Amino acid sequence: KHRRQITETLNCIDDPMCFRTLQAEKLSGSSSYKIRVGKYRIFFHLEQNLAIIEDIRPRNEKTYRDM
Repeated sequence: KHRRQITETLNCIDDPMCFRTLQAEKLSGSSSYKIRVGKYRIFFHLEQNLAIIEDIRPRNEKTYRDM
């Protein structure tokens, strides 16, 4: 279930119209963004209108450490 949701979200990141619906949040003190997908978080940054995926992590107490 989560794999399908994550795959759909990753496909949506590169589509500008679809990207607006994802509710991406900018991380404070960084140029990275996060998107919530169920129990997982997708971290990425933008370079010349391309999304560069940094990491996909399960949400737990260690999720935001070392970012």
